[in-house]
Amino acid sequence: MSSQAYITSLITQELNRNKTNPGWRGHGIDVRRNQFSLTPDLREQVQEVGRQHGCHTCLTRLEIDSDQPWVGDHIPPTKLTARDKAKIMGPFWRGKIYLYPQCHECSHQQSAIVDALKRGRMRFETLKRRQKELIGAVRADGADRVRSSGPKVTADEAQAIQDVGVREGCHSCGTRYPVTTYHADHSFPQEFCTSYMEAVFKNLGLEYPDTFDLRPQCPRCSGHQGGKIKQIRDEAMKYATAQRLPVYKF
Repeated sequence: MSSQAYITSLITQELNRNKTNPGWRGHGIDVRRNQFSLTPDLREQVQEVGRQHGCHTCLTRLEIDSDQPWVGDHIPPTKLTARDKAKIMGPFWRGKIYLYPQCHECSHQQSAIVDALKRGRMRFETLKRRQKELIGAVRADGADRVRSSGPKVTADEAQAIQDVGVREGCHSCGTRYPVTTYHADHSFPQEFCTSYMEAVFKNLGLEYPDTFDLRPQCPRCSGHQGGKIKQIRDEAMKYATAQRLPVYKF
């Protein structure tokens, strides 16, 4: 396969990976081509479209879908000191660490508490009940869990946690839905919104858009998207250099 055919194939596959479902009835939020850092107002506009119409890729409505990616929460949190871990697990803790399903909102809140404990801005003894729930010091008896093999969640552990999450919900707050916030997805991938990529598109005879917008996307579709972006970027730069096209970001 020639270099031209190869880079064309990579780009086309990536664009097809993120097409808007023809059954989606929402609308995009206009955005400047190079506006990668989004304002709170833009994000809220995207959320409102998502609440009305769901994910533009798969039509998922987050408020009724428990089968989104749950966070695999290590209990006790791996970043805490051994002393605080023992306080969380009780006096007979033998060093075992377990994974529980946790929603994204609780995961964000937990991260802030763990960071504060690590930095000495909080002490375990002064935590409120809700804060202890978030780091696993207060848990429902008999809740399903997965034995952790280490600080990084493996593929098998992640799948097991998704199954538990769908059945049991978040171990910290009990919600049945792991996420409530849609990702703001650049409907034309933002990695392609560069001057050199525009030149590559034109050189390859591919259509380059003249308008850009944001659309709500569920975390699952967002995670599936963009797996080959680095490879595409590297190959596009090599192709641009070979074709004597200027290579710079904007």
